[in-house]
Amino acid sequence: MSSGFDARVSQEIMYRSRLNCEAALPGCEGRGVHLHHRKLRRHGDHRTVNGLHVCRSCHDRIHNHPGEAFELGLLVHPWDDPAHIPLTAGDDESRVQGL
Repeated sequence: MSSGFDARVSQEIMYRSRLNCEAALPGCEGRGVHLHHRKLRRHGDHRTVNGLHVCRSCHDRIHNHPGEAFELGLLVHPWDDPAHIPLTAGDDESRVQGL
């Protein structure tokens, strides 16, 4: 299944993450394997700022616990711009710089 991000954006997200999970939630597996849309894919925002590189465990948790994910900036409402919603998940080392 396609991530919805084009090749350039996918590479930018993976470069930024250094292949680590950018969510770093409890139970994190450490290595990013999924490209996650903070504003859901169906809303059409495929910019780098809307993407996170996450492990399977964190990706599942984000979608299974949306309330927590919105509070941490891992999910963004369709009317919000991900560039203006800070990401507060993760530890200091894994937290995405500039989000």
